[in-house]
Amino acid sequence: MKSSRQMFAVILTTALAAPLAACSPLDVFGPRPNGEIMALAKQASADRASGDESWRELRTFHAEQLKDEARRLCGTDDHGNTPSTCDVGYGDTDLPAAADARELIASTAKAADKVPEDSVDMVVAQAIDAAAATDDPLALVEFTPIEDEDAAEAAKQLASAEYAVDYGLDIATAYADDALQGRIDSLRELHDARLAALNDSFPADTLPAREPGYEIPNGAPTNPAEAAAFVDKLESDLVDRWRNAAADASTTEWRAAAIVLAGHAQRAEASA
Repeated sequence: MKSSRQMFAVILTTALAAPLAACSPLDVFGPRPNGEIMALAKQASADRASGDESWRELRTFHAEQLKDEARRLCGTDDHGNTPSTCDVGYGDTDLPAAADARELIASTAKAADKVPEDSVDMVVAQAIDAAAATDDPLALVEFTPIEDEDAAEAAKQLASAEYAVDYGLDIATAYADDALQGRIDSLRELHDARLAALNDSFPADTLPAREPGYEIPNGAPTNPAEAAAFVDKLESDLVDRWRNAAADASTTEWRAAAIVLAGHAQRAEASA
């Protein structure tokens, strides 16, 4: 007569034999989609049902981008295929309620600390693009003093970068035609708005004052065409700095602020 232990082993072996005969161990024990990434994908999918056409298109793109990221994180098998266990479908689960840009920024600022490190740039970039798609990115968060040394240091560098670009606009003015001068005037107002938000975000006297002058890399322009290209380069580089600051933010509160400031800078570059 078989012992209970022997009978259990027979039952277990029989139970496992059927599925393993039909699929490989990778199909049973393979990687699953990252939960945090999939939660963000579900939210993006839910957001496709509300808002204007441009918002729906943006969130549709975000949903697919997040699913692709989940697949990337799963890796591939020996044949270069995504494992069958990495199913990025939503099944029968209900999607969350649709959210707007303000809610997206708040949730992204929190989620960025939970997603895999190499997914942070993409997740934060989505929130920045969402902020840039709104009429007034700076209205998406409340700027209140942030008590964090790393955030303060990052803000100091960004304030200096804003001042340096503004100084560069002064130089470009000498060679600007009417169209470029109009753009420069608009950009100056937007730079002032970001600097005001930065000052609201940190205790008094945290940020540096504007210096009399700043180093201008690659030389100054000497004609209207060079001046226009010079302004484009200044603004593009500044947007990159803001986007990197948002991805590298040391606290949730600072990340939310940096996301909307990056979105504001990105919108300014495209529209001013």
